[in-house]
Amino acid sequence: FLHWCDKPKPKPLCSQMALSKTNTDALCCDTKSGGPFVRSARKFMYRFNLWTGLYMLERHEKFAFHVIVGTFCVAVCLYFWIFLAGFFRGLLLTTTNDS
Repeated sequence: FLHWCDKPKPKPLCSQMALSKTNTDALCCDTKSGGPFVRSARKFMYRFNLWTGLYMLERHEKFAFHVIVGTFCVAVCLYFWIFLAGFFRGLLLTTTNDS
């Protein structure tokens, strides 16, 4: 018979967790090899993966994410380029008509 204050202690959380292949320890960037550009690129990719949470995705899911985001960025850049071209063309026409 257990008294109410004789509750069994809970097991530590780490013994209950099943570590998977998405563990962030596998992402730690190697800062000892390569030149300064390579090290900074690895550090950037490490921070990018942690910030976006991409380290949890499979390879095909990362690919789909980058295709969607890349397509969106290209579309925004093209739209902005066309907008600026029209803006400057209109600005040029109004300055030549005023004089």
